[in-house]
Amino acid sequence: DFGYSVAIHNGYVVVGDPYKDGGSRNQGEVHVYRLERGEFRLLQKIQNPDGSPEDDAFGFSVAIHDGFIVVGTPYDNSDSGSVYVYRLERGEFRHLQRIQNPDGSLDEDEFGHSVAIHDGFIVVGAYGDNDYTGSVYVYRLERGEFRLLQHIPNPDGNPGGDYFGHSVAIRDGYIVVGAYNDNVPTNKEGSVYIYRLDRGEFRNSQKLESPDKETNGQFGWSVAIHNGRVVVGQPYNQSKGGSSQQGSAYIFSYGYYLVEKE
Repeated sequence: DFGYSVAIHNGYVVVGDPYKDGGSRNQGEVHVYRLERGEFRLLQKIQNPDGSPEDDAFGFSVAIHDGFIVVGTPYDNSDSGSVYVYRLERGEFRHLQRIQNPDGSLDEDEFGHSVAIHDGFIVVGAYGDNDYTGSVYVYRLERGEFRLLQHIPNPDGNPGGDYFGHSVAIRDGYIVVGAYNDNVPTNKEGSVYIYRLDRGEFRNSQKLESPDKETNGQFGWSVAIHNGRVVVGQPYNQSKGGSSQQGSAYIFSYGYYLVEKE
């Protein structure tokens, strides 16, 4: 499963291989590549640092920005989940800290199922929290390590099984959170929430819904944000005809639907 997760920034590519067997089954590993003379070459392999790594799926999610790599391990500790942070030092990425699920429970939160990092903030999705209602945690870099800034619970008034936090993204003071199983209003069409940094914390500013309103379309399965544009994946969309699961991606600009890409 090399390539299960990928990320790129500033001449580095990070590739997750979460089900790689080593000394233990499905312990996972991560590969880092650096751009050299026009192509990407392997810089280092990061092994799962857990002393009991079986079925951790280290590398299930990855993110990179400004010399930091974030690695999600959602099945660590009986599926409670954890996240590892690495910092670039003297030409290679070295382990900085382990962030454990702050919930403290062993109830299959899958903390680390999704991760994102930008400008000193790390966002971690725990879509299994509270019977798959889902939640998100935000960390801020303070005095050399990342500390919990806030917990963002699912804002839906009827949230059971929404999978809030299945996907996350962050950029320029905005966090995007996918909840692909959200009932909108009743048929699990999926939705996406936008949070804006305001006076030191992220506040809910908008909810996006699929323009196609397709039952079980899973709008919000994947999300990305850059330069005022939000991209939302809907992998099971078939509203335009054709085969099932053909999928679509939608681009929004400051809350307005721009264009669908099939």
